[in-house]
Amino acid sequence: MTGAWTGERAAARAAPTGAVRLARRVVAPHMDERPALPGTARVGALGQRMGVNDCGVGRNGRGGGGRADWFALAGFNCRASLAPPLAPFSLGPQPVSFSRREGKRNGLGPRRGTLQTKSSRPVGEIINYPLSIFNYQFILNYLEVKIMSMNQYLDIAPEVAEALKGGKPVVALESTIISHGMPYPQNVETALKVEAIIRENGAVPATIAILGGRLKAGLSHEEIEYLGKKGLAVTKASRRDLPVLCARGEDGATTVTTTMMIAHMAGIAIFATGGIGGVHRGAETTMDISADLEELGQTPVMVVCAGAKSILDLGLTLEYLETHGVPVIGYGTKELPAFYTRKSGFSVDYEIDTPEELAAAFHAQRALGLKGGMLVTNPIPEEFSMDPAVIGAAIDKAVADAKAQGIHGKETTPFLLAAIKDITGGDSLHSNIELVFNNARLAAKTAAALAKL
Repeated sequence: MTGAWTGERAAARAAPTGAVRLARRVVAPHMDERPALPGTARVGALGQRMGVNDCGVGRNGRGGGGRADWFALAGFNCRASLAPPLAPFSLGPQPVSFSRREGKRNGLGPRRGTLQTKSSRPVGEIINYPLSIFNYQFILNYLEVKIMSMNQYLDIAPEVAEALKGGKPVVALESTIISHGMPYPQNVETALKVEAIIRENGAVPATIAILGGRLKAGLSHEEIEYLGKKGLAVTKASRRDLPVLCARGEDGATTVTTTMMIAHMAGIAIFATGGIGGVHRGAETTMDISADLEELGQTPVMVVCAGAKSILDLGLTLEYLETHGVPVIGYGTKELPAFYTRKSGFSVDYEIDTPEELAAAFHAQRALGLKGGMLVTNPIPEEFSMDPAVIGAAIDKAVADAKAQGIHGKETTPFLLAAIKDITGGDSLHSNIELVFNNARLAAKTAAALAKL
């Protein structure tokens, strides 16, 4: 058994497939060097995190042993005929589940297993092997398909899917900046320019949105144009909005929160944006705290931004991130950037000075199995930074106007940004666009470095 296992692992390592690369990063660290012998009741670490219980345990607690642990890693519950816990795995049009039926056992002889559809029709024409010859490569291929299709509402653009399959760098982009960030056609021109910058720096862009109730990871030029023209008529979609938008088949522009969610569903690890939401000024009475902070605490995506938007309470935002265990990195700085300006007076957790070191830190965070994302704050280039006194006065006036007009909730940030743009005569919008370009460059370089690890 051990020799066969070693040979299978060696063969898998030699095969240049996206599945093997996926397993090297995700699966292999959680697998023992050889399978468990019959009589054990071990569940792989990855299987536990995927919600699998009692995998490899047969009737009366007897161990299914060996390859059953591979199914624990793949997300199967080997005890019963259940669908994989994360999402349906589809071969063809029907979801399938794994069921076990008893076979002869001679010493270390295997039980046999088949894949069945929910209608209980065996799909032996697809696969019907003894568990003892389910090899490493099969599990890797299964995991690749499963991860890429784990959500029935998710559509991954062909270019993005091909890049992910080949282990190439991909950078996610939000769509609220298109619909709510600026007027048409400047919004579309900016979005396409950001995508071009990501390509120039060695990565594939994946602008994310909800169109017709579908979660889109990667948009065509026509889809970006559609969002740009529709503008404020598109729902600004946070986590709470997704169920209704998907059920109704409606459109939504993704915030930092929903972009992180959909990027993670698609297998995209790096996301570039302008700035994150945070704790709003006066939150001690209004409880107005952006869902972006909660998402950073639970979704393993690196977010590259120019800091939290300076319309926020930056001190309380940092406290909230610390409570949720989110590392706040300053790229080339020890001080938190304040979106329109390079300095805020608040310190970051760590300064990191190269994309390679950023990639290494994020790679280590994922390898450690730590929950949550990583926030990389990238100061706006000096030549586009605004005068702190000018932007501070504009923000104070905009906040006062919002309070006077009863603006609250998800309408607050678009209102404040638009008001600041008007107060500054458009200077703040120009700075906003340039800092997004700057973040896209850094995100693409970091994604390229991460793809090599």
